[in-house]
Amino acid sequence: MSGTTSHKRKRTGCLGCRARRKKCDEARPVCSACSRKGQECVWPDNWRTPQTTSTFHPQGPSFVVDSSSPAGTPERENAQSTLPMRVVSRSSAASPARRRRKDPSPGISHLPLVTVAGLDDQDDFHFLLQHFMTRSMETMCPDAVDIEMSVSTLVPVIVTDDLVRRSMMAVSSLQYMLGNPTSQKANKLSASCYAGALSAMRTRLALAGTPGHDARPDALAAAGILLAMMSVTKGEPFSLHVDFTCHVLIDMPASVRWSIDQKFYRHTLRITMYMLIESSLEEPGGVDTPARLKRQDNMQKLAERLWEADRRAAPAELDRECGLYQTSFITGLLTITHLSRLQEPQSHAFCGETERLAQLAAIEMQILAWQPPAHQEASTTVGKIWSLWRLAFLVLLYESPVNGAFWKPVTRRECFEAFMDELDRIPRDFFGYTAMMWPMFVMGSHAQSPKHRRVVREILTRTCDSLASQAPMVLSGFLNAVWDVPTSLGADRSPVVDVPCVFDIDPQLELC
Repeated sequence: MSGTTSHKRKRTGCLGCRARRKKCDEARPVCSACSRKGQECVWPDNWRTPQTTSTFHPQGPSFVVDSSSPAGTPERENAQSTLPMRVVSRSSAASPARRRRKDPSPGISHLPLVTVAGLDDQDDFHFLLQHFMTRSMETMCPDAVDIEMSVSTLVPVIVTDDLVRRSMMAVSSLQYMLGNPTSQKANKLSASCYAGALSAMRTRLALAGTPGHDARPDALAAAGILLAMMSVTKGEPFSLHVDFTCHVLIDMPASVRWSIDQKFYRHTLRITMYMLIESSLEEPGGVDTPARLKRQDNMQKLAERLWEADRRAAPAELDRECGLYQTSFITGLLTITHLSRLQEPQSHAFCGETERLAQLAAIEMQILAWQPPAHQEASTTVGKIWSLWRLAFLVLLYESPVNGAFWKPVTRRECFEAFMDELDRIPRDFFGYTAMMWPMFVMGSHAQSPKHRRVVREILTRTCDSLASQAPMVLSGFLNAVWDVPTSLGADRSPVVDVPCVFDIDPQLELC
């Protein structure tokens, strides 16, 4: 009688089968199980090599290196992804998110395969971490440099802090679920990870102030940003998470600020300031609520922290941080808070017309000079997004009332037309949709002609196709409501023709 032979569990199946605890037949590029379920088939080919977290390298615009092919052998543009990990689904060929980017996008040579004590299912963690790094990040970051910054600063905190880890899993599982809405596994995993993140946050806050407990404010800030990203993805208000992160960063003692990783600290400050501006989309324009005024104060306080951190950094370090979320771009967002203060009714009591004109002229000079630093090699994507934001700022500036009238109505109209022309020329495989919500909010609300509304509608539809997020749906609903109300105050003074301009975005559209 032969004895029972034990077999070591193989780790070469696709991540979907491993998450379902099913045997994978390892058929490439899509295994039979994933093909039957119509789900993404994710292959951990790059886990067979030594594991690191910092081996990002730019890849050229026409080739991609597949980790399953011989070393140095390029694949042509028919590859489904710019990353070594193979991601294939039935609908991927039609998704702009999987088309070749004209800008170099990051390649990840090795992804971390780590074992974290205390997790019930290591496979879920590995699957969601890989999905987060290779899919979630490209829908949250507009540029390869921003992806590298986010991954290189977040991953060390993810693998060392339970709250940040569970917050990452909540974001990643939600985006995976949006891409697989009919999958019971994806829906169950998303609900479980969301509950786990909330439970971890409650536990961390309950322990705050306990003697001997390390509060880790850096981890709290990272978790706050991730939970805000999750709310953005769901199309829900996220300002409370951003306000919480602001509170953590502003109240962080100097001894803690200078003891944590400085690259992480600078990046967290910039992302928080950016999300503070985006959170203004949750409130009607021109409503200076106490919460909004408080956020304006927070912007200034965070900017002071950022300038302080930049002064401590070496110039070479800052030059490498040349994505969209760099200090030059982020501090330029303070223009919005300056204009808001200038338009407050209280400002008329201490600011006359002459002084107001002088301030508007100074702000105009700042906006016109606001562009990527000349010594940095910013990508064309960063330049394009920056230009769209600059034009949106100018329209806001020129509609700032002086003595009850718009400041420069003719120039304001010219900037609006220039914005629409640039928007209309954006290629379909554009990589920066994630950073265009605020300019689209501002300029889309001014669009009154059918031509301009068509351009906005097409861009938002592409955004829904390429981002695993419900945010474009929320913005489209807002713009439809604005367009239903006739107004003569918009920057677009073209005659309004009675043609229905409704977003034709399918709510059931596969987003991932």
